[in-house]
Amino acid sequence: MNIYVIFDRETTKITRSYKKSTGWQFDIFKSIATAKSAMTRKKLDVTKFDIAEFDYFKKNIEKTDTKINLISGVTFEQTVNTPLYCDPSTETYWSM
Repeated sequence: MNIYVIFDRETTKITRSYKKSTGWQFDIFKSIATAKSAMTRKKLDVTKFDIAEFDYFKKNIEKTDTKINLISGVTFEQTVNTPLYCDPSTETYWSM
C-alpha cells in the first residue's frame, strides 16, 4: 500500500498538521487524490509544493542537513524532516 506526502519543493520539508491529541504530525495520504484535495483545502501554492509517494520521496527527493552533536561535537548528517526529539544536535534530544 502506497502512502503519499505533500512537501515543499525548495526545502523538501513535509507539511504537518496539528492534531489535538498527539500534537504535530506529518500529513500522510492514502492516495494522490486525497493529497491533491488537501492541497486545495490548505490553499497551498502548486508552484511551491508537490506530492510524492513516500518511499520514492525518502530515497530520491528528501534533502539532508549536516549538524554537530551537542554533547560529543561529532559532525553527522540527518534528513530535514527529523523531529527535534530525535536530533542529537538539540537540547530536547538530550533532556529526554
